[in-house]
Order: sequence, then C-alpha cells, then structure tokens
Amino acid sequence: MSPFDRKAMLDELVRQVAGELNPQQGDRLADLGCGYGAAARLVAREFDAAVEAITIVEEQAIEGQVAALAAGIDHQVSMRHADFRQTGLADSSIDGAYALESLCYGTGAAKADAIAEGTCT
Repeated sequence: MSPFDRKAMLDELVRQVAGELNPQQGDRLADLGCGYGAAARLVAREFDAAVEAITIVEEQAIEGQVAALAAGIDHQVSMRHADFRQTGLADSSIDGAYALESLCYGTGAAKADAIAEGTCT
C-alpha cells in the first residue's frame, strides 16, 4: 500500500479496527464520533453490518445520510445527530462499538464517559 494514498490507508485502518470486533452479517455496530460517516459506510458494505453512526455536528449527520442513500446502503447506515458520549441507544442494542479519531474528546485522562457509553451498549 502506498503511503501517499491517504484514502487507501484510511480504509485499511477502518477495516483493521472494525475487524477486531469480528462483526457477523447483520450485527449492529456503533461508530462513535463518525464525522460524515465514511467509515460507517465502509463497515456496512464490507462487513454487511448495520451501523448507528453518531456525530455531534448536525450537518455531518444530514450529509452522511445523503451519502448512505446515494450509495444504496441507507437501510444499513443510520446517521444520528448526538453526542457519542450520550448516544441515547438502548442498552444491549449494539453488538460492538468503535471510535476513530474521536475518543480523545472524552472527558478526563481516562475518557471514562466515552468508554462507559461504548461498553454499556
């Protein structure tokens, strides 16, 4: 892989992180701090999982859902405008969660609020 191909490198990062969850077809995953949802769309396509993608920026949630619709995977990717530290997702409703470039926004050195939300699902 070329170190000059940023997209390929980021896609591989997502594959490696999501792959650690060992997702099975139909699993529900949470992308905590998803931005515009590029990783969520990749995970939905490549692992055939449903992804609840959480972003605190409303514009990102809207544009990400439009992108999922354009990609034909809007039934698998649900973009949500919420704080990933308080998703509103029901306990035990998610099979796995991942955070890419967002965990640093958790509170304190231990990021306890973000970790708690990611593990209680």
